Amino acid sequence: MPDQERMLSAGPLKRIHVRKAPIAENKNRNRRDPVITVKCDGEEFFGHEVIILGPSAVVYSPEQSLDDTAFVWMETTSAVAVVTKDYAS
Repeated sequence: MPDQERMLSAGPLKRIHVRKAPIAENKNRNRRDPVITVKCDGEEFFGHEVIILGPSAVVYSPEQSLDDTAFVWMETTSAVAVVTKDYAS
């Protein structure tokens, strides 16, 4: 299966962060599952790479985390491409 790219349109707020647990799982199991998540309009998208097509900001919020796990994330209303790599081919 070739790499897949999902485009999220400009406008709605998107929050992007790297998930720590899958990084450790990938290392322990010698896998390459996606570790980046993009949350937008109540949906969650997972990828190996995220391309932000416009302005964005990095947010650090130690008092109020994103889903009780992420204290640093990126925010943008720009269009975003979420890329899922196919490492098998």
